[in-house]
Amino acid sequence: MAAETADPTPEDGVPSGPTAVVFVHGMGEKRPMETLDDFARTVLRPHGNHGEKTWDYYSQPVEITDSYEARRFDSAQAEIYEYHWSYLMTADKYAGAMPMALRLFLRRPSNVPDALLGIWRRVWTVVVAILLAIPALFVTGYALNTDVPVWVIGLITSAVVLVFWFGLYRTAAKALVNSTTTSLVDVARYLDPSPSSYVARRAIRGGLVDLLRALHDGQYARIVVVAHGVGTYISYDALTVLGAEMQLHQQENHWHISDFVTVGAPMALADLLVTRPPLFSGFKKSDGAMRRELFDGLVRRGALVLGSHSPFAVTRWTNLWFPVTRGSLHGDWFGGAVGPLFGDGIRDIAVDGNQPERFKRGSAHNEYFRHPEKGDEGDLAWHLRETLAL
Repeated sequence: MAAETADPTPEDGVPSGPTAVVFVHGMGEKRPMETLDDFARTVLRPHGNHGEKTWDYYSQPVEITDSYEARRFDSAQAEIYEYHWSYLMTADKYAGAMPMALRLFLRRPSNVPDALLGIWRRVWTVVVAILLAIPALFVTGYALNTDVPVWVIGLITSAVVLVFWFGLYRTAAKALVNSTTTSLVDVARYLDPSPSSYVARRAIRGGLVDLLRALHDGQYARIVVVAHGVGTYISYDALTVLGAEMQLHQQENHWHISDFVTVGAPMALADLLVTRPPLFSGFKKSDGAMRRELFDGLVRRGALVLGSHSPFAVTRWTNLWFPVTRGSLHGDWFGGAVGPLFGDGIRDIAVDGNQPERFKRGSAHNEYFRHPEKGDEGDLAWHLRETLAL
């Protein structure tokens, strides 16, 4: 598991010199720089305690990557890079979406994660209502048309039902991909085991490893990685790969990544999304134990890297999210505590500020960096600025 770390303080063990902040966004359809401006204002401390707040930073080209669209923001506090990976996601847009949805919804209520129970209830309410409506329509039609033979009513009703379910099947995957669920669908695309997804995953991970390696070889005394949504999985993979490379070449002392910050991390659902348990295992009382056993098996085989040999033994991991009360629809459905799976050394912080934005149904996951002006104690910007100590 992740090593125990003390609460970070800005002064302890942070070398002098410039700091690089790498932001890994969490939306597969994002354009370059689309979220970087909001992110920069969220992590940098503004000027002006009263009245309108201002931020001092300016855009510069990135010389250390081969992307002509890449930019960095320079400020007196840090240099901020965005790792843009959307163009590398060549896997099918709906890859893995339906199996993921079935694993999340084909389960008894006690086996549903707290953050998803509210939407789980809504989905099953709609499904049950549709199923009950079919015989009701049949009986009503028969009662109102006693002169029509039963077989005609049955034939017409069956045709309507077949057309309905065929249309529902055709549109189900597309319905999953919208502003509400796109984060989880992107996770499914990234983790999908098909060959096309594997190629895309390797390219995405490799690009971030190259960027972090170049930053290590540069002028920076300290590097911070901040990731959102599916970007948390991408960053985790890249950090473990880079850490293994440095261990192999005996370059552990060259490690400059002091902090790893995850925001709205679907890694809280890793025992469902990464382990890929059988579709109907969610109906069993032993589902929780089975998922934990599968997760531990991935750790033993090295598919997941934890413990004293991982880079997180020397990197402070802070996880932030908008909490959801079990059964509620208010909050981030896809974030949550990652410590129970990835180690007690992780600082899991449920953000209780940012009201009313964090209570938005279905869209709270996209609200994290949209309100940089809110920097009071308990707000996300306050937590990020305190953690990064730029």
